[in-house]
Amino acid sequence: MARRGWTEQERQDAVTLDWEAFTARYPDRSLEAYLRQQRRARAAEGSQPVAPVKTVTSPMPDPNEDEWEELFASLERADRARKFLSPTEETTHVSLPGPVAIAFMSDVHIGAGGVDYARFRSDLELIRETPDLYFLINGDLLENAKPQMKSGNALYHSLFSSPREQVAYARSRLTPVRDKLLVLTQGNHDARDGMMAGIDRLPDLAKDLQSPYFTEKGGTIYLNVDGQDYVIVVKHQYGGQSKITKSNSARRLWTEWPNSWESADVVALAHLHEPDLYLTQQRGQDVVWLRGGTYKVHDEWAESKGYKPTYGVPTVVFMPGERKMVPFANMEDAVAYMEAIRQAA
Repeated sequence: MARRGWTEQERQDAVTLDWEAFTARYPDRSLEAYLRQQRRARAAEGSQPVAPVKTVTSPMPDPNEDEWEELFASLERADRARKFLSPTEETTHVSLPGPVAIAFMSDVHIGAGGVDYARFRSDLELIRETPDLYFLINGDLLENAKPQMKSGNALYHSLFSSPREQVAYARSRLTPVRDKLLVLTQGNHDARDGMMAGIDRLPDLAKDLQSPYFTEKGGTIYLNVDGQDYVIVVKHQYGGQSKITKSNSARRLWTEWPNSWESADVVALAHLHEPDLYLTQQRGQDVVWLRGGTYKVHDEWAESKGYKPTYGVPTVVFMPGERKMVPFANMEDAVAYMEAIRQAA
């Protein structure tokens, strides 16, 4: 079959039309031949031709004011709805028969190496078996080490580093005592998921455990014991930390808490892994300032900085009928005191 020569019109179209338009008009011409004609035309002219420009226009007109308002209103509705999708709270109200003991547990660091897991489990069993003994967790339930942060050392020494496994472990151990868990508070370790990836696993865990949830912001527990009211302020950490005066941070929090007109009966902190218990008088009444210890009793990083991680679960007995609190440095002494009260009744 004889090769068909190029007409002047075909050569002109090969230069001015894009390939899609050209092959639609001349389906017998190959892409190679089309490109060859373009090269010849450029060589003849000595310059690059301007490529055809495809112009796209939007079929949608600019939004008017009503449409913008509809968008903004929907965003506002979404913001209002979001608060109901998480169990995050700033206050919780608890009514219990008295007397009642509350253990202030913190800094479990599930998943880390050096954690006294046996004692953690034993403490939960004691809570489950002891009538009128309740507890809260004041932050750092999880180790939650991240390689992007200074916690690399903790990651390398962790027992099980997966946050998913850590949450599963926490759920397994806390579920049998969830009816005695008054609140679950976020600590700085727990907050790392949100900081690094916009994920917070604790609200869902709190929901599974049917427990109120406080963020690192902290919160207030309004406790009523047979008609006697108590105010407990719970926060993982606060400013003014001092190695010399360990209660200084609690003193500041007691003074600066947003509802300062409501004098807190108990201020509970954690974070430093060194337990502290201080009974003082403020505004003419007894006040308890305390700080929970840790279950992570072997911590190479903390010890290198001069800290001595120490176990400790301060526990306070709240009496009915009168404003009276009896603080103990550990749960066992509080349990013995409660037993003595029951036997004397």
